[in-house]
Amino acid sequence: MLSKVKRKIYARKIKEFWIDFSHNKIGFAGLTLLSVFVIAAVFAPILAPENPVSQKRVAAPYAVPDWLTIFNPSLKNKPPTIHYRLNASIASENRSCQEISIQYPLGKNFRIYYNGDKALQGQNYTYILESYFNYTYDEPPAWSIEAFWTATFKNLDYRIEIYFKSPNGSEWIIWGKDYDIVTKRVKVLPQMWNLIDGSLRVESGSTYLKRRLYYENFYEKLLPYYLEKYPFVNITFPPEFIAFTYEGFKNFTASQSLISFKTGKPVENPIYSYYQNLNASGQTNLTWPEYWENWIEGNDSKEMWKFISEEFVEPQWEALLSNLTRQELTFYKEGTPITNVVYLSWQRGLYPIPWEEVVFILNATRSPELTNYTTIDLLDVYEKDLSNATEANPAYQRWVSNPLNITISWEDYWKIWKTLQYDNGLQAFRNYYLTTLRVGPELAESYAKKEAYNLAASSPTPTYYLAQKGIQTIRFYLFIIPKRDNASLTLTFNEATFSVWGARSGLLGTNSFGFDVWTQLIHGARISLIVGTLAAVLSTSLGIFFGVLSGYLGGIVDEIVMRIVDILLCLPVLPLLLALSSYFKPNVYYLVLIIAIFGWQGLSRVIRSRVLTLRELPFIDSAKASGASSSYLIIRHLIPNVFPIAMASLVLAVPGAILTEAALSFLGFGDPFAPTWGKMLHEAQSEGSFHRLAWWYILPPGFAITLLCVSFVFIGHALDEIVNPRLRRRR
Repeated sequence: MLSKVKRKIYARKIKEFWIDFSHNKIGFAGLTLLSVFVIAAVFAPILAPENPVSQKRVAAPYAVPDWLTIFNPSLKNKPPTIHYRLNASIASENRSCQEISIQYPLGKNFRIYYNGDKALQGQNYTYILESYFNYTYDEPPAWSIEAFWTATFKNLDYRIEIYFKSPNGSEWIIWGKDYDIVTKRVKVLPQMWNLIDGSLRVESGSTYLKRRLYYENFYEKLLPYYLEKYPFVNITFPPEFIAFTYEGFKNFTASQSLISFKTGKPVENPIYSYYQNLNASGQTNLTWPEYWENWIEGNDSKEMWKFISEEFVEPQWEALLSNLTRQELTFYKEGTPITNVVYLSWQRGLYPIPWEEVVFILNATRSPELTNYTTIDLLDVYEKDLSNATEANPAYQRWVSNPLNITISWEDYWKIWKTLQYDNGLQAFRNYYLTTLRVGPELAESYAKKEAYNLAASSPTPTYYLAQKGIQTIRFYLFIIPKRDNASLTLTFNEATFSVWGARSGLLGTNSFGFDVWTQLIHGARISLIVGTLAAVLSTSLGIFFGVLSGYLGGIVDEIVMRIVDILLCLPVLPLLLALSSYFKPNVYYLVLIIAIFGWQGLSRVIRSRVLTLRELPFIDSAKASGASSSYLIIRHLIPNVFPIAMASLVLAVPGAILTEAALSFLGFGDPFAPTWGKMLHEAQSEGSFHRLAWWYILPPGFAITLLCVSFVFIGHALDEIVNPRLRRRR
C-alpha cells in the first residue's frame, strides 16, 4: 500500500498530466476516437448480438444497407429478408376426402393425419395441401425453402412432392424428384419413399433445382437432334469390330468381315453392309476401299470412334483392370462369377515376377507411352513392337531399370507382357465385357443426356418464382399407396419455412455469403484492440528489458544484444511473418507473439542510449556510493526515467501491430476463425466485392483500421509533447 503522501503526489501528477493532455487538441481528438472503438469492443455483444464466428445468413449476397432507401426511394421496392411460416391447409381438390385431416399443434407448423380404412390396396392416392403468403415486393435475388418432418405409418408407402404456384396459376416443382446418375434422367428416386425423419432445403440458385426444372426439356429437344445428326442410326456393331485402339478401329472397319471370337465363323462388317446397300441402290459408284477411305476421314467415323472409346471401351477396360489387379480368384460381372486368370496364374508360378510388377504391366495399357507405341488389337504389330529391345519401348525400359530386382531374361519378360496384356487382358475384355453395340441410338442418347445435364446445371437461376406480386402458394403433394387394411400415416412438420432473402439489410448490408457486415465490423474492433495492445505491451516490455540491460551492463552483454538487434533489423520482416504465421496454426495470439518479437528492436536502441547517459549522472553515483545494488538502480532509478519514452513508444507501437495483423489477414495468413478487419478485406478481395463495387463491405473495415490507427498516433503525438519538453508548444 502506498503511503498517504505518495498517494497525494501521484494524484497531483495524474491531475497535471490530464490538464496538459486535455489541452492538447490532437491528443484529445485521438482519445475521443479511441473511446468510440473501446465502447464498440466492450458492448459488441449488445450492439451486434450474433456470433461473428458462426454467423447465419441474414440476406442475399451483397444486399445494400437499409438506410440507402432515404437517398434512393426506388430501393423500397426491393425486398427485405422475410421468413414465411408455412401452415398448410387441405386444398379445394381434396376437401371432400374424409380420410385425411390436418391439425395445428402448439410449437409445430402442422400435422397431417391419414386413415385408409376404406382405401383400395395397391391404388395410388394423391392429396394436395396448400400454404399461402402475400408477396408485395420486386423479384428477390434469392429464396429458399426448408422443412423438417417426422412420420409414423403402417401398411402403406408414401412420399412428398413440393411445388410452387404463382398468382397466374403456373406451377413448378421445388422438391420430390432428382437427377438419377444411373439412368441419367430426372425422376422419383427410391430414397424419397417412406422417409421417417424427412428434411429438405432447396436454394433458388442450386444446380439440383435447375436440373429438376430444365433437364427433361433439354433432353426431349436434344435427342431428336442427335438421332438426325448421325446417319448410322440403325448400324449394329458386333463385338469383333469394337476396337481397343484407334489403329484397331481403322483396321477392323477396313475389313469386309472378321472371324467371330466364339463361333469361328465370319462376321460381316456393318459399314461394309451399309456400303453394299448404297451401291446396290445406285447411291454410290465408289469401290469399297474408296468408300472406306472417305468414310474413315470424315466426321461420322471420328464421332463413332469417340463414342466407342470414351463412352464404352475406356470405362469397361477400367472396370476389367480393376478386377484383374485384385488379389482375388473370382470377380463378378453383372452378378456372374468370373475366374481371375491373372491371379490364378500368378499363384501357380506361371509369372516369376512380384505381384506389384503384374499390376504395373496391366496398368501400363493405360499409359500414353504404351498406347502410342503398340496396338493391342493387332497381335502381329503388338508382338513385333513389344519384342524390340530399344529405348522407345516402354517394356524394355522397365526391364532395364528393374526397380523390383527381376532376374528373368528380356525374352521371358516381354512374353509375360504379351501374356498379361493380350492373352489375359484383351481376351477377357472381348469375352466378358465386349457386347453388340447399336452405335446410332446409343451415341445420340449419350450426347443428349450429357448436353442436357450441362445445360441444366449452367442455366441461370429461375426467374419465374416470385416474379409476380400477389398471393403465392406452396403446394404439398402427398402420394400414398395402401398395401393392406388399416393403413395409417401421421406426418408432423416441426418446421416449414419459405425464406425470401432480402436485397437490402441492416446498417451495412451483407457480404458475398449473405452475412451481416455490421456484426463483423463491431466484433473486429475487439480483435484489433487486443492484438494491437498485447503486441505493443509485449514488444515495449522487451525493448525496455534489453535496452536497460544493454545500456547499464555494457561490455560483452551490450555487444551481444546490439548485434542481435542489428540482425533482426536487417531481416525482411513481412516475408518472415508470412512464413511463421503459415508454419504455426493460425491463431490471434500466435500473431501477437510473432509481431512482438519483431517490434522491440528500435525501442531498445533508444532506451540503451538514454541509459548510457543516465548511468553517468551524479545521482546514480550517489546511489552506488550509498550501497544501492544494480537491481535497485535499474528498478528505482533507470526504468522510471525511461518510462515516459517507453509509454510514448507503446502508444505508437499499437497502430503498427494493428496494421501488421491486418496485412497478414488480408494476405490470407490470419486466424480464419477470428472476425478481423483484415479478414473482411481478404474476403472482399477474393469473393469479387471490388468488381461488384460493394463499397459497404470494402470501405468500413478500411476506414476502421485507419481511424483506430490515427487515434493512437494522435495520442502518441500528445504524449510525446508532454514527456519531451523540447517538443512542447507554448499555450
